[in-house]
Amino acid sequence: MNKILRLIAAVIGFLLLNVQAEEQKEYTFAINSAVTPLLHAAFVNQTIKTVERAVAPAKLKVMYVELPELERLIEDHQADFFISAAATIRRYQDLGARDVLTASSPFSKNPNRSEGSLFIVKADRSDINSVSDLKDKRAAAGRPTAFGMYLAAMGEIAADGYDPKTFFRSTQFYGLNRDQIIKDVLNGKADVGILRACYLEDAVNRKVVTTDQLKFINLKSDPDHICLHSTRLYPNWSFGSNPSVPPAVLSAVAAGLIAQKPVGIGLYWSVASDYTAVDNLLKSLGSVLTSGSVRSGSGSGLLNIAFGS
Repeated sequence: MNKILRLIAAVIGFLLLNVQAEEQKEYTFAINSAVTPLLHAAFVNQTIKTVERAVAPAKLKVMYVELPELERLIEDHQADFFISAAATIRRYQDLGARDVLTASSPFSKNPNRSEGSLFIVKADRSDINSVSDLKDKRAAAGRPTAFGMYLAAMGEIAADGYDPKTFFRSTQFYGLNRDQIIKDVLNGKADVGILRACYLEDAVNRKVVTTDQLKFINLKSDPDHICLHSTRLYPNWSFGSNPSVPPAVLSAVAAGLIAQKPVGIGLYWSVASDYTAVDNLLKSLGSVLTSGSVRSGSGSGLLNIAFGS
């Protein structure tokens, strides 16, 4: 093990020498504000420190931004590095965005299968027991372009043969106010809530809700994933880059993050090898109309998606 660590250190040292030969500049690191609590602050802070060391002597400007702003920064090439849902990066790959590494944790043994959605309804809703029972109901979710808090769920609905754009009677989006999704379900304002996989477990830990207050629809079983989920699973939060980053700099950053020791609850950076599921999901939503613009990736340009209002 010590030999491996020495080898990694030597590689990082070699890469850093090459980085210093690059033109010094300031790099921008944009982080989706929704990373917490799903990626703990200690892990994100350690990641920032690792990237700072790797790009030195260049400066690193760190920005926490909400999803719409992050999408704009990626599309306009105003962010060199970013942390976002893997699907967000895949939507911009035709513009050069690349998924470099994926977050891994003890909750999921397979970085290819870590993220999804969970359908929640109030425990006493005897009329809702399956995905088909959710049709024409009122939904509460995160954002129209949030992956775990919306798109993965809509992909499951599409896979079951329904049209996502007409499936729900209405959808209320709450952005970062994700606990409100749970509250809407409990107080009857919404019939169904869409949560990112593992968000429920965090909410229970914070005493926002107890599991006996809710019922979970279309639960799926996966021996490699311990959180409740109602959909297929996809790659987790990812570290991405834009073409503005020189190869030597990106290599040093990637090597540093791979060598970073597990932080907090055991979060670490690894490589996801299969994005087929998330690419296919984005294609399956290609005909859905939204109030905003969602990029489908793979060179297909803008994908106009507007779901229920």
